[in-house]
Amino acid sequence: MRIAIVTDYYYPMLGGITEHVHGQARELARRGHEVTVVTGHLLRTPPIADPDARPHVDEGFDVVRLGVGVPLYGNASQTIHTVPAGLVLQLRRLFKRLDVDVVHLHAPYNPSMCAIAPLAIPDRAVGVATYHSVFAPGVLLDVFAPILRRWLGRLDAHVVVSEACIGSLAPYFPFDYRIIPNGIDDRHFSPDAEPLPELREGGKPLILFLVLCMYLLERLEHRRQSIARIEAPEEEDQRLAALAQLGQRLGIR
Repeated sequence: MRIAIVTDYYYPMLGGITEHVHGQARELARRGHEVTVVTGHLLRTPPIADPDARPHVDEGFDVVRLGVGVPLYGNASQTIHTVPAGLVLQLRRLFKRLDVDVVHLHAPYNPSMCAIAPLAIPDRAVGVATYHSVFAPGVLLDVFAPILRRWLGRLDAHVVVSEACIGSLAPYFPFDYRIIPNGIDDRHFSPDAEPLPELREGGKPLILFLVLCMYLLERLEHRRQSIARIEAPEEEDQRLAALAQLGQRLGIR
């Protein structure tokens, strides 16, 4: 099949959606599909600590850039919005040239190229959207959701990466959602992968517990606040003590 993946977020912009799109495109191409990632030209390349965050190698799919990705701030994070006007016509021409069978949009509630892309999908092609975020209600959504709902209603399938997303989406976009969690690149995150030299200490691998530490800090703080308000049962005390002990072992204070 000929598949177009439309996203505001792609390299050199780092983040979860970027990784999701890259992994999806690579694996679809590996299965023999003709894949094109459609994204914007970043107005400003974000600063990163590692200049080689993703090696530039031929992974079997094409990347086409339309419009300009403008960085803004929303939902407590940096967002990218691909503009300007005229993108619907550009997308229609691109989809026609590619003769697409499937168009997959990522985060189409974001006011940008992905939101208007349903208007450009050919009648014979299948349209799919993946929704990645949990967000709070707001005035902008109250105003523009009816329009977006009509556009997104043209799509054939709606995917969320977790059940939590549905709670944010359903009041504005009451579609039939299918939950497909984010995958993991088991070749990149593998015990067989060669450790980075800078992450070795004294010749031994240095194991990073970043996700675990973040979870522990959040859970410990939540428990402390809860116990400050109510008297915790004995079982909760034991859980808190166990978490605190593990946190101390990991150097968390």
